[in-house]
Amino acid sequence: MFYKEYSERVNRTSKRRMKWVGKPLLNAMNDALHSVLLVNQYRFAKGDSINKKVERVNKAIDAIKNLQKPLLVYFSIEKLLFKKQVRCVEFLAKEIRLLNDIINQTQTTHKFLVIDHESVHKMKFIKNMCELHRLTHSKLIRATGNLENTDTPVLASLIDSALYNLLFANSIYPQNKEEYLQREDKLNYVLELLDEMYVPLLSYFEIMEYSEKEQRRWVGLIEEEIKLIHGLKKSDKKHFAHLD
Repeated sequence: MFYKEYSERVNRTSKRRMKWVGKPLLNAMNDALHSVLLVNQYRFAKGDSINKKVERVNKAIDAIKNLQKPLLVYFSIEKLLFKKQVRCVEFLAKEIRLLNDIINQTQTTHKFLVIDHESVHKMKFIKNMCELHRLTHSKLIRATGNLENTDTPVLASLIDSALYNLLFANSIYPQNKEEYLQREDKLNYVLELLDEMYVPLLSYFEIMEYSEKEQRRWVGLIEEEIKLIHGLKKSDKKHFAHLD
């Protein structure tokens, strides 16, 4: 059901967006479907060792979890309604539970991330990141010449990872020192990813001949995001650094 609905939905993505938004998600979906079908195919196979069954199930679970990042990219670019996002990830979480049941494996419920486009304005660091993410992808789909095979995939990877890791960090409300450090590590990684965007941006500015206004807007969003994350880290330190 999930595969049919989302493959049809993703295949309606505009041709320009397909390479950097649609194809990564479709590839991850195909990998997940293949892994789940293998589990079903060999579920009752005679002579199959328990270890082999566990290996197949865990591989399928990992493949489903790997849908998270390309799904977030799709949710961001397409501005998919929140309730549709929730319906999607609830199905994936249920599939993971069913797979664990096959091998009587008890695990904590996997929580998939979503983007509530209606309420992101309440958190400036997420609102700004979403805007930066969509602006960057709007530039990527118009890349010409060698950019499409050089700096474009680099920028796509950097900004997609920055969005994912920021939302991951935001999903952690520290209850102990370990969780605080995990959140801080994710935020530091986002800062590294944003900093790495500057070099490929220079190629874009030179080859695409953007106006000074366009350049300032793009760089301005990056600089603003860096500033907001530093502010968030400072606030986190005040509230969570004392945790044991």
